Amino acid sequence: MKFEKRTFHCDRCGRVHEEKEVSDFLGNLFHDMQVYFGYESPFDEDIVKFSICELCLFDFFRSFKHRPIVDEQDLVDCFDVCRTQESPYAGRAHIETYKRLENLEKK
Repeated sequence: MKFEKRTFHCDRCGRVHEEKEVSDFLGNLFHDMQVYFGYESPFDEDIVKFSICELCLFDFFRSFKHRPIVDEQDLVDCFDVCRTQESPYAGRAHIETYKRLENLEKK
């Protein structure tokens, strides 16, 4: 199977990542989102699609009055730990991955 390069971008901050090899997983930190506008909205039946990097997604979550909970833990707090503390399973891998994401070029 031939490897096909993919390009990921964040519509919020402009970060861009181009995959260089099959084991490049940084693209997994870009999320395709979709918002559907329902009845009574002036945008009734419209669908807005966008891509957002994980750093911007967690900035968005951070602004919530009721932040997302996963396994009875505040997801934003868990994210902050993953970005700053070594893991017994992943070592510094998450820290380094988020640093790579932070340092991507913005277009």
